Amino acid sequence: MNKTKRILYLMHVDWDWIKQRPHFIAEGLANFFSLSVIYDASWRKGALRKNETDINHFGLKSLPRRLSNYHLFKLDCFLKRLLFSVLLLTKKTDWIFIPHPMLYLYLPKFAAGKVVYDCMDDYHELKSYKDRRIHQHIMDAEQRMCQSAAAVFFTSKKLQQAVLARVGSNVHSKLIRNGYSSSQYYEQKLKPKSETKVITYIGTVAEWFDFELIYALANKFSEKTEFHIVGPLDRTINVQSAPANVIFKGVVPHDKLHEVVNDSDCLIMPFRVTPLVEAVDPVKLYEYINFSKPVLSCYYDEIQRFEEFIYFYKSYEDAGNYISRLLADSLPLPYTAAEKSDFLQVNSWNYRVFEMVGELELSALRKIK
Repeated sequence: MNKTKRILYLMHVDWDWIKQRPHFIAEGLANFFSLSVIYDASWRKGALRKNETDINHFGLKSLPRRLSNYHLFKLDCFLKRLLFSVLLLTKKTDWIFIPHPMLYLYLPKFAAGKVVYDCMDDYHELKSYKDRRIHQHIMDAEQRMCQSAAAVFFTSKKLQQAVLARVGSNVHSKLIRNGYSSSQYYEQKLKPKSETKVITYIGTVAEWFDFELIYALANKFSEKTEFHIVGPLDRTINVQSAPANVIFKGVVPHDKLHEVVNDSDCLIMPFRVTPLVEAVDPVKLYEYINFSKPVLSCYYDEIQRFEEFIYFYKSYEDAGNYISRLLADSLPLPYTAAEKSDFLQVNSWNYRVFEMVGELELSALRKIK
């Protein structure tokens, strides 16, 4: 393919962090466009792993403690804006992909019309900034970005409604949900029966993780269960009070996750249902379905469409009943191989990228007009 169009893809997570939507979308778009990635490089080297890629990618270090000090935050943005001003003046770029509104603060004003905002979360609901001025600065950037962007993508209907209610409806927006990596398709592999059942969570552990539920279930079924938590811990999380049968495994390379799953009897998504979570289209549910294991998940309206594939709980009692069924070997996979195949066929990252490419072509036509 003649890759005449150029995309600069900015990322707020390290390229070697546990793979998220920006990684998969960047890899997919690189099949259609000349694409380079610049990412915020993490200082937490122990939480990283090597994500191999042929994509040209470069990490930028940020000032330490910039997210807790408003003046350091503004200085960091200013320095990066100088860098990107030079870069964009010297290198032709057709689109600049941004998955987090903070990254918009790195760009000079003349780049505004080239921005494609791929909105993954309701950042208004993130309360992790110690200085509220930083949060407000980022929210103001999101509003300016949406009003001038070439295109805006949202991962869920709830998220689209929430953001457009804040920034105005006169925005070129489209719902493009999350997906799974179609390069890896897993057949059901039954684990040998055991008296101890392994229930596994895969993903980042942060403020949305329901420790109260997991610890209560672990204590109730302490003699017959192990809860394996696979993924990086947010630095604000303290797990010293975890029951003995809640085991934190740390980061596992994405291509090794099938080994973790093969040792599991069930997968779980134990999120605290907050306004932030209610706007999320969880990548892990697509991946969990691909792994062909029974899945337990909290329930909220946005994920009702997964109901044929997931065992939803709405209370501690519901979750406990499902664990009891698992222990009695009466929690079967609720879908067939054909149903799984049909679902994944239209929910792969490749499918999402095709949707994006179509929207980028439309944005180019709008620009011509």
